[in-house]
Amino acid sequence: MCYEEVLSKLAVLKSTYEKIDKTVTLEIEEPATEDEVVAVEKELGTPLPIPLREFFLNCSSKITLWADLPEDFELPTNLGDIFRAVIVLSLNDIVFIEDRRKSWEVDLFQI
Repeated sequence: MCYEEVLSKLAVLKSTYEKIDKTVTLEIEEPATEDEVVAVEKELGTPLPIPLREFFLNCSSKITLWADLPEDFELPTNLGDIFRAVIVLSLNDIVFIEDRRKSWEVDLFQI
């Protein structure tokens, strides 16, 4: 995977949102260590998919893009409830997200 391309596309997305509103955040943390990834995999009870594992080890342990649209920004009617763009990919959030997914699965499908 070309991580530079991913980071470049995030930078383009950030600059696009900045044309609408200057309060855009793009945070790219250092890559995770092998020990950090192994700890998450141990807590999950399964290895991370190889591309995701490699992303955390070689690119970043956490990426956050946060952009609010100004209140006076007009969107098409069918998109009128959108007020924010958020992208978060975080090694430390994987276990929490998996727990939420499992509880959603139980609630929805009565498993």
